[in-house]
Formats: sequence, structure tokens, C-alpha cells
Amino acid sequence: ANPEDATLAYVRMLRLLARSGFRKAPAQTPNEFALSVPEPAGPLVRNFTQLYLRSRFGRLADELPRLSALLQQIQALRRSARPSEPRA
Repeated sequence: ANPEDATLAYVRMLRLLARSGFRKAPAQTPNEFALSVPEPAGPLVRNFTQLYLRSRFGRLADELPRLSALLQQIQALRRSARPSEPRA
């Protein structure tokens, strides 16, 4: 694994959250965006972001399996939230 793999995982997370209505502003740092995501996804997003930053800039490839696991948890939260979302 390489740092670009961490970036790809981060972009997947951003796309997933954007579909749920949480979009990262261009001026926001990854940490600022993570802090803006409310419960229940917020803690997972913050943990994911910390792992992403360590993997991307600390070049710690061994974090990639944990990134993938967190991304799956975030996706599962999104799926479980769907039935209670108001329909337009």
C-alpha cells in the first residue's frame, strides 16, 4: 500500500458523506471537516481522518486495513439511517 491508497479511501469517504448531505468546503482542512460531521458518524469520521492523515503524510501503509474497516462502518451508518430520513 502507498499514500495514494489512503487518499483514494479519503475521497471515497467524502463522496459517501456528500450523498448524506455532508460536504467538505474547499477551504476546510480534513480535521475541520471531520469536526463538523455530527453524531452518529462524527466519531468514525474523526477516527478515519486521523488514520488518513497518518497514512498519507506519515507514510504508514499499515493503517490501510483500518481505514477500509472504518469506511465500511460509516457506510453501514448511512444505510441504517435511510429508513428514518424524511422523504421529499
